[in-house]
Amino acid sequence: LYPEMCFCWENYVYACGKCNGPKGDQFAVFRADNGEFCIVSPSTGQQATQPPAGDDVLINPRREDPLDYVMLDLKSTFKFVSIADAGTREYKKAEYTYQTVLRLNEREYLRLARIKAFGNYKARLYHYTDRKNRGAAQSELDILISGIKGESHPTVWKEMQRQYSMGILQGIDADLANLFLQSPEALAW
Repeated sequence: LYPEMCFCWENYVYACGKCNGPKGDQFAVFRADNGEFCIVSPSTGQQATQPPAGDDVLINPRREDPLDYVMLDLKSTFKFVSIADAGTREYKKAEYTYQTVLRLNEREYLRLARIKAFGNYKARLYHYTDRKNRGAAQSELDILISGIKGESHPTVWKEMQRQYSMGILQGIDADLANLFLQSPEALAW
């Protein structure tokens, strides 16, 4: 679709095969001439043509924070939900990126991995807070911090931090909220 971007390294983002595969060459823009949503990927078997000018619909993690568009439901489903009002460009970007292209809520193994990561982060934060409260040496605490930072699915951790900062984590998991209360430094990791 955009051969001039072939050697533009800013155009490339690391992606696992399970995410890159579904994405394929799907792409859409908000047309510059009328602002309408327009899928520009060619249909199967058809040759690509120069797409109309416009703004990318797919969220670009090099220029945008994907969490500005969605929130992870930590209470029950562990699925991503749009935080924008339906019908807005922000809502369309979230839905197109998360649901249509990457299908991050449809792949059950990802949802289950997010649930597991949530438990792991909570357990690690509990261990850190317990050791800190018992007067552990900073060198031991640094190892525990490193474990949290190296845990899988860092988006889950960022979402735990964000929802604590927003004041909604207490209603989801009071024990976890209490851990952040006892270890507020964890909000900066």
